[in-house]
Amino acid sequence: TRLENTFLNVNYGTVADTFGNRNVALLSALPCSLYIGDATGPSVSSFSLDMNQGTLALSFSETVRIATLNVTYITLFSSTAIPAQNYTLKGGSHAIAPQPYLTINLTLSDLNELKRLHPLADSAAFTYMSAPAGIVLDMASNPAYPVVQLPVATFIPDTTPPTLNSFDLDMNSGNSTLYFSETVQASSIDMMQVTLLAGPNSLQSLTLQSGIVPSWDSSTITLQLNPNDLITLQTLIPLADSNATTFISITSRFLVDTNSNAITSIVRSNPLQVNHFTKDSTPPGLVGFSLSFPTNLNVTTILLSLTFSEAVNILSFDPTQVTLLNSSSVGVSGSIA
Repeated sequence: TRLENTFLNVNYGTVADTFGNRNVALLSALPCSLYIGDATGPSVSSFSLDMNQGTLALSFSETVRIATLNVTYITLFSSTAIPAQNYTLKGGSHAIAPQPYLTINLTLSDLNELKRLHPLADSAAFTYMSAPAGIVLDMASNPAYPVVQLPVATFIPDTTPPTLNSFDLDMNSGNSTLYFSETVQASSIDMMQVTLLAGPNSLQSLTLQSGIVPSWDSSTITLQLNPNDLITLQTLIPLADSNATTFISITSRFLVDTNSNAITSIVRSNPLQVNHFTKDSTPPGLVGFSLSFPTNLNVTTILLSLTFSEAVNILSFDPTQVTLLNSSSVGVSGSIA
């Protein structure tokens, strides 16, 4: 690597003179008299991106010290034009032995961000790489040259269907948080493809009708159940009464990922059990009532209808706790017997 540590040895017979006499072996290695070291930095000659495996491969112009690689120097761009969607890697794992090429295993968070930032890394046409000088050192410690908007050499698109890994349900807020294997398209969500069950093939089940979904793509999506669905869910005891009685099934039409791969279905016979369940601990409130007097002289029943904020247990109703008043303040009143 320098003049002081460069020597040469030759064995007997390595060469012959013009009369056929072979050279003699050296008694000791010969020191170098002139040494011109490697002063040329390496360069990234090409790169490949596999969105299925979540890997980014780099090829260099020479052998480099892979242990010196700084993954966070790598930025991917969707275009050479300005402005362009771009993302700088936050991490990744790789081998450390010196070599002229390597494969970086992208972190899941980096891979999900690449899938979220359309049109970045949607296809080869939208995949370029840049990096400042010094992303890696060669064997002589020369820093690598900058990489300026290098087009991807090989691009493998995401063809892997997303999966629902787990879900939470909060019966207080009416929110269900779903955790997917990758970034999914929020705009593709069809809540009518979701069924909550009390267990495998349970008759106590509810297929959702609607709800509120976020407008941004992510690997974590929180759905807000429609109030009518939530009230119905509260009446289907034991469904959604505890962890043990809360499961979910979905069809493949529920949603797609950012490359339009349909989600893997979860069948009713083998539903996914809730991960974190929050039981309803919110007291019901009276939100309205109506009073109807009979118009038929033969009918003496007065009809009082009460509307609550959520489903209530009709068997728990105590009419003696209901009082009719002549104003919103305390005054003339009458109790229901």
